[in-house]
Amino acid sequence: MGGTGKPVRADRGIRLISVPGLGRTASAGCLLLLLGGCATPQVDALLRERPAGLPASHRIEVPTFDQKDHQCGPAALAMALDAAGDTVSPPDLVGSVFVPAREGSLPPEMLAAARRRSRLAVELDPRIDAVLAEVAAGTPVIVLQNLSLPILAIWHYSVVVGYDLDQKQILLQSGGQHADPLSLRTFEHTWARAQYWAMVVLPPERLPVSQQPMQIFAAATTLERIDPAAARRTYRSITQRFPDFPEAWIGLGNTAYAQGDLTESALAFRKATELDPGSADAWNNLGSAMGALGRPCEAAQAVRRALQIGGPHLAQYQQTAAEIDASSCTERSLR
Repeated sequence: MGGTGKPVRADRGIRLISVPGLGRTASAGCLLLLLGGCATPQVDALLRERPAGLPASHRIEVPTFDQKDHQCGPAALAMALDAAGDTVSPPDLVGSVFVPAREGSLPPEMLAAARRRSRLAVELDPRIDAVLAEVAAGTPVIVLQNLSLPILAIWHYSVVVGYDLDQKQILLQSGGQHADPLSLRTFEHTWARAQYWAMVVLPPERLPVSQQPMQIFAAATTLERIDPAAARRTYRSITQRFPDFPEAWIGLGNTAYAQGDLTESALAFRKATELDPGSADAWNNLGSAMGALGRPCEAAQAVRRALQIGGPHLAQYQQTAAEIDASSCTERSLR
C-alpha cells in the first residue's frame, strides 16, 4: 500500500547530550545557576498574560522512584510511564535509555523507550505554556535541565507535576525526591540551557492537549513502526479531535488494513480522498482496500485517480492497478 510520505519530524535538532546523575551535587548545581542571571522571556510573558483556559494552579500525584547515580533518565521515564498506565521501575528501563559511556540518557532514547512500551511519546513545543497545559490536563511532563552553567553542565531530567502561577512556582519531581517547588524564572534558566526540551508519555488513545495534529501524527508514525495496533488507536483519536486532517485518516486506514479490518480501512481512505482529492496515496490505498473487499470496479476507479495524479509513488500505483482484475467492469463504471 502507498504511504503518506515522510511526516514532519517532531524533534527540533536537540543535541545528543549526556545526562550525568546529580547525587549530592544537586544543591551545588542550584547554587551555580543562581550566579548567572539571564532573561526569562517565556515566564515573563506567561505571568503578564495567562493563556486562556489555563488554571492558576494544578498538581498531579505521581509516584516517585529511587534512582542510582547518573540514572535520572530511567527514574523520570518510569514516573511518566506509571502515569500513562504502565507500571515499571527504573531498573527495567536502564538497558533501554542509559548509555554507560556517557553516564546518562539521551533524549531520543527516552522517546524510543516509551514507544517500545506501546505508549505515545511526543516531544513538546519548546514553550512553558505547552508544559503547563499538559500538566493542567493531568499529564506529567519530562523536562531536561542544565542545573549549572553552559561551560560546566550538570544535566538532569525532572518531571513537572504541578505549578502555581500566583506563587510563580513550578513543582519538579526527581528520582528519590517528592515534588519540590522552584521559582518559574529559575526553572526557565535551567530549561533554556537544555534547549527547552520536554516530552510527554501517554496511552496511545490519549493525545497531548498542547500540540498540533502534524506533530502528533509524526509521533504516531514512529509508534506505528514499533506497535501498529497502538498507533491505530492514536490515529483514530487524531481523526476524532482533528476530523479534517487527512494524514490521520490515511494512517488509520493503513493500520486497519494491516490488521485485517478492511471495512474501517476503506472508510478511512474514502474520508481521506474527500478531504484531500489530490492525494494520490489516499486514492491508491482506497483501491487496495476495495480490491481486498472484492469490489474490483471501485478499486480500479480509485487507482485510476491515483495514476492520473501521479507523484513519487507512481510505480506503486501501477503495481496496485496490475493486481486488480477489472475485466468485468465497464468503461463507464471506471470513470
